[in-house]
Amino acid sequence: SFLFAFNAGLIVLVLGAIGSVASIGGLWWAGLVAGLYLIFHLTIEVHGVLHLPSSPGANHDASGLAVLMDRAAHSVPLRHTEQWLLAVCGHEAGLAGMRAFLNSNPLDRTHSLIVNLDGVGAGAIILSLTEGYLRPLPVPRRVLNLAAEVVSESRLSVRARPYQAENTEAYLALRAKIPAISILGLDEKGLIPNWHWHQDNSDRIDPESLDTATRLVAGLATRLDSELTDRGSAANGGTS
Repeated sequence: SFLFAFNAGLIVLVLGAIGSVASIGGLWWAGLVAGLYLIFHLTIEVHGVLHLPSSPGANHDASGLAVLMDRAAHSVPLRHTEQWLLAVCGHEAGLAGMRAFLNSNPLDRTHSLIVNLDGVGAGAIILSLTEGYLRPLPVPRRVLNLAAEVVSESRLSVRARPYQAENTEAYLALRAKIPAISILGLDEKGLIPNWHWHQDNSDRIDPESLDTATRLVAGLATRLDSELTDRGSAANGGTS
């Protein structure tokens, strides 16, 4: 939304600069259309800030936190994988929480995997193929293969697709060359259901979506640990 508003304002400035040094037919009308669009868009934004009720955030992103807490309560010890369960804030402020975490905790790029949970309480559960709004980055093939094995073995109703509606915490990790993937619940338009709207309450949470996301996270952790265990056995001549 802010990108569109910025573009409209930029068009007005460019047309004004051209109009100050040249006379081009239709320039006035183009500037009028861009200006009216900018005024309309800013009116909608201001109306939303001043008059719309706040979002309860049941799906985005209390659902992700619910899966995280379930993982903390029910996860079994892993042999070669150290699990960090991280809840970050500042998503709407340039992903500030994740930036701070990555800056203060240098991770081993070879043996680390960041799994981002974002709005998994409704819609069809998907795994991201690419991340990033303006400059998409691909999820590493090794991570996608691992996730595909988990989905197949667990017979989960999960698909993979690009996610470019916004930049996620996984996108920051990929920019830092750290393997990462997002688990999201998306509607038929490819958006998180009730995203930022006042309808995002507990009545609209789908237990099946939550269960699928929970099982997917558990499967990824177990499969990654199994992969590292196999590597350790091979490196030690079949013993671990």
